[in-house]
Amino acid sequence: DYDSMFVPELEGEQEEIKGLAGYQHPARASQKYMSPKSDYFSELVIYTSICALSRHPDLWEKLMMEGSETMIFSEDDISSRGRSHIFDVLEADRNLRPLGRALKDALQQTDLDGLRPLECCIEGAEDTIVKNLAEKWHTDMIDFQEIADHIAKGWRAC
Repeated sequence: DYDSMFVPELEGEQEEIKGLAGYQHPARASQKYMSPKSDYFSELVIYTSICALSRHPDLWEKLMMEGSETMIFSEDDISSRGRSHIFDVLEADRNLRPLGRALKDALQQTDLDGLRPLECCIEGAEDTIVKNLAEKWHTDMIDFQEIADHIAKGWRAC
């Protein structure tokens, strides 16, 4: 996706490529200049889609993704601002619920300045990761708190 990527040297340059609608925040269409926040929403959409598909592989067929240019969110899903069926799917899964809510929160923003980077949207995810690993492996032999602390180091800046 190099045709629309952002690097700091491009900040303030004319925004020419808006990206695919199923990945873009509604405010991206009116954005005139490149910004470090241009892809924050897309990152969250992609991350959420991968997590949802890993937990519910049947979504691939249910959402007729084969041959589409989107993942689990269509342009209509994005323009619904969190009221379409896919958000109900996310809300019903306790592990996906925080991601669905982060997307809904992002969709309530009227411009890109109110968006947060992915690592801030999944803040607290280290606790969920540790809990899920502990439940899966049924062991106290691994220091899960040490793992959580290591993961959290990168997210503390938020």
